[in-house]
Amino acid sequence: MTVLNVRDFGAVGDGSTDDTDAIQEAIDAAGDGDEVYVPATGSSYLVTGWNSVVDIGPSADNVRFYGDGEGSRIEYGGGNGGRNVFMISVDPVDSGLEGFVLEHLTLDGGLDSVEGDPNVASAVQVRSPGPGAEGNVDITIRDVRATNCYGNGIDVGSAGTTVTNCTADNNRQHGFGMKTSNDSFQDPRVRFERCLAHGNGFGGGYYGMDLSGGTAVAEDCVLRDNEGAGATKCSDGAERMVYRRCRLTNNAGHVFQNTSGRGATVVFDRIVAEGNVDCMRLTEDGVYRVPAGSELVFVDNGPDVRGGLYLTHDSVLEAGDATLWINGQTGGAGLRASSDGAGSRVGTYYHADNEDGAVSNDQNISFGTVASDLKTDLDGVPTADQVGAWTDAESDDDTGDDEPADDDSDGTDETTEDSAFESWTPRWDSDASDWGVVAGDEYEGGHALRYDHDGTDVGRRAISWDAVGTPSDVEVLDRVRVPSFDTEGDRGYHARVHLRSSNDGGEERGYWVELEDAEDGFRLAKYSADGLTTLARFGAPAAGAFFYRRFRAEGDRLRVKAWKASEPEPDAWDADLTDADHADGWVGLGSFDPGAFQTDVLGVATDGGTVRLESDAAQPTASWRAPADGETVGGSVPVRVEAADGAGSGDGVTVEYRADGGPWTETTYDPESGAHEAAWDSTDVVEGDVSLEARATSDDGSSVDAAVSVTVDNRPEVVSLEARDLTAETATLAGDLRDLGGADEVRARFELRAVETDAWTTVGGETLDSPASFTHIVSGLDPDGAYEFRAVADGSDATVTGEPVPFATLADSGGNDAPTVEEFDVTDRSGKKWTRFDVDWAVADADGDLDAVVSTLERNGRTVAAESTTVSGDAASYTHVLRVRGKVDAVRLFVNDTSNATAMREYEV
Repeated sequence: MTVLNVRDFGAVGDGSTDDTDAIQEAIDAAGDGDEVYVPATGSSYLVTGWNSVVDIGPSADNVRFYGDGEGSRIEYGGGNGGRNVFMISVDPVDSGLEGFVLEHLTLDGGLDSVEGDPNVASAVQVRSPGPGAEGNVDITIRDVRATNCYGNGIDVGSAGTTVTNCTADNNRQHGFGMKTSNDSFQDPRVRFERCLAHGNGFGGGYYGMDLSGGTAVAEDCVLRDNEGAGATKCSDGAERMVYRRCRLTNNAGHVFQNTSGRGATVVFDRIVAEGNVDCMRLTEDGVYRVPAGSELVFVDNGPDVRGGLYLTHDSVLEAGDATLWINGQTGGAGLRASSDGAGSRVGTYYHADNEDGAVSNDQNISFGTVASDLKTDLDGVPTADQVGAWTDAESDDDTGDDEPADDDSDGTDETTEDSAFESWTPRWDSDASDWGVVAGDEYEGGHALRYDHDGTDVGRRAISWDAVGTPSDVEVLDRVRVPSFDTEGDRGYHARVHLRSSNDGGEERGYWVELEDAEDGFRLAKYSADGLTTLARFGAPAAGAFFYRRFRAEGDRLRVKAWKASEPEPDAWDADLTDADHADGWVGLGSFDPGAFQTDVLGVATDGGTVRLESDAAQPTASWRAPADGETVGGSVPVRVEAADGAGSGDGVTVEYRADGGPWTETTYDPESGAHEAAWDSTDVVEGDVSLEARATSDDGSSVDAAVSVTVDNRPEVVSLEARDLTAETATLAGDLRDLGGADEVRARFELRAVETDAWTTVGGETLDSPASFTHIVSGLDPDGAYEFRAVADGSDATVTGEPVPFATLADSGGNDAPTVEEFDVTDRSGKKWTRFDVDWAVADADGDLDAVVSTLERNGRTVAAESTTVSGDAASYTHVLRVRGKVDAVRLFVNDTSNATAMREYEV
């Protein structure tokens, strides 16, 4: 390895000498493994020219181009003659570019030195490989500040690029730009990690971060105080974008929007959006997912009549197991669903202090729980001072060689050759030094495998047992002990047992079970493309005690149970669920906390086999698959019992069940599901807590019992929704029948009353034989009146009501006639530099109280130019001339009278 100092090639760094050739010569002289060093200077290294000013080509494999941090400043000094500028151009071309690192530099795009109006003028541009490219791409941009650019700060066009701990500020266009949809490679996807974008987009319709097309992940990023069109977007060609633990604050435009990206999937995982002008706008036919257990928090956004979260076109919001908090919205409601796409759902929606209430429209969307509550932040979502360039604790002599070298198939670390274990491979952040063998009488066989990371930093560390391969249907049994738990900070997650694990494009994947010192401290979880997801919690682990864990995967079914090693194995599984994210992968052990744990038994069975303890006799087994212990049920309840004889055969055993000590009922074995099944009529028992017992009997007469407790509730379930289509005298009431409660049909209706009165009046009514939404239009209401209503469901044995929902009718217009637009003619007079429209208009008002006329140019729902005229009397006409740099998509004309009655016309460009 050779360090090539740009000063040795003639670079001066005085802010006036042209250092372009010297820097390029140093780069051209670098070979595989070499480093090009830009020392700090009191001024800057000036570069000039156009197109690829400083060119990084495929010969820069495993080259590090770096400086000392903020003081190592490269500045653009002009010479483009109106043409495009790629100040640092990284070009993989067809042969690819592997192991290139750009870091610890300040890149000043020289905004005032750029000549003309180039389409592209970026501090860094990673260019797309050609359509016939075959080479690999592995590019890292780390601890770089890109500032003062005429175009984007950092622009990425090639998959395989990671941008981490970078700052993009005060750039005329996007802070961070990305589009890989023209790239024949999409894996590994582009990653933006711990990046900060602020003060960008002042040149017009630009964003803090633009994830235009292809696939990308933005993780632990902060986008704040960006001008132009907003915080972030995706657009045409977007396939899958993931935003994880991101903070979007005080941006001039949208929190997020999709501009023409049809077919896109966008994941929002733990997002905080505060103080932004416009909404999170979910458009096109995109699928917008919030993972299970995740939360989105919206705080004090607006003014925007579309609300904080707005669904339109054919978009679908999949947040059925997630929580949304929307509060303090000005100019609109918390949420507005106006999409024609079916199936949107929010599991839990909390709202507070929204100017137009919780929901302004509920088209094609349903809610699990809707309540009034307030939340303003999320733990784990970083703030601006925690991200960006030079906020990560790295040593000054960091060589950049500490990145794990993953292969392209299963994430095997190439340091495996130095491992102290045969048939074992360190995975993810682990290395062989994390693992050792300890001896003692307390261990089965006298020895145990011990994990104990030498340090305090947490991380995803694991080791695989390679002799097992990468099975799909697999069961793991281990005996594990955590000597002591660590509960400080983001620690305490010990002793993981893994199955179906892998490495996908540099990201961890797989299922695992761990221990922590907490209520329900055993956790079943997964790493997937959407990040970490908790699938189940159960049990009570204890420090210093050995526990057995049986962890099983069959098809998309996952089961796990844990018990003290001093006690018999329980019959029931602690968690029994389905998940289809991972089909196969390696088996092993791991931890997130650096603290120690010991494993002295690890057994693996594949292809549907079972790992048996030495104490297991040839006895039958039985466990409940459905209903689950503690579940609330009603009507006809599917019974599914998993059972086997002493040889492990499911069809070699007879299974019966009974409720609350009643008569036994035999089940039928289904070889496809592997369960003994029946249908239980829960209406035969008294509602409340009911014990269900199952009994499995082998051919030799030996038997075993298993029991669960369920709550029987055969009442219907109904929810009151927001009133809609309000006028001065009418309103549409809405309800949702969620469950018939065991009845064949339910009468659904509403009860209505004026606020501060006691008596309810029944209105509407229809008979439903399946869960469905229902509505009723009430009339004869008082103008500007305050009312409340509730949805009611009459079942066979019970009547239930939803929570009361308040609403207010509109004020009486007093007979005022709204103005009309008599003429609206738009003439497009746009040229190369300006977008111009002449708007000829004529308006009238029968009441003779005209007040004002306003014409606007709109771009992505945002006004970019406007002209107004004060008018009076019963008629007026004029021509408005509007112009702006940049594209527009609509021209609008608004007229109002002195009573604030309005009319509007629109022309789509």
